Amino acid sequence: MRKWKKLAACLLAAVCMFTGCAGQAAEEETVLTGDLETILQDIYTGVENQETKEFLEGFAQGEITSENAEYYLGSPEVAFSEAIYSEPMINAVAFSVCLVRTEEGADVEEQKSLIAESVNPRKWICVEAESVETANIGDVILLVMGDASRTEEILTSFEGLGQ
Repeated sequence: MRKWKKLAACLLAAVCMFTGCAGQAAEEETVLTGDLETILQDIYTGVENQETKEFLEGFAQGEITSENAEYYLGSPEVAFSEAIYSEPMINAVAFSVCLVRTEEGADVEEQKSLIAESVNPRKWICVEAESVETANIGDVILLVMGDASRTEEILTSFEGLGQ
C-alpha cells in the first residue's frame, strides 16, 4: 500500500509539473494577428473610461517610416516591418500611441528596450509626457506616452488583447 501512495504522489507531481510548463509555453506563443490599424482600434475599444475614449476620438493616425521613425520611436535603428502612430491633432497635447510589428527574426525584447531608452517624451518641445510605457504581445510592440492615468489605461487594454 505504501508503494502505491508513493507512486501516486510521484505521478501527481509529474502531472502538475508538465501542466505548469504547458501553461507557460502557451503564454509565450501569444501573437496578435491582423493589421496594426485594427489592433489599435481594438485597444481603443477596450479602454473602459468613457472620458479617455472621448479623448482618443479624432486622433491623427499615420504610418511610421524609416524617415520619421526617430521622431515617433526615438531611434532610426528600430527593426520593424510596419508601424503606425496615433496622436492628437493639436501638438500641444503630450500624448502618443505607437504600434510596431518587428521584422521577422528581430529580438523583440531588444527592440522594445531600444524604443524605451531612445524615445523623447519632450518631442513636442513645449509639453512633456508624464509617463512612457512599452509592452509587447508577440512581435507587436506598444509605445504609449502621456499622462500617467491614460497611459495606464491604454497599456491595460493592450495587455488584455493577449489574454
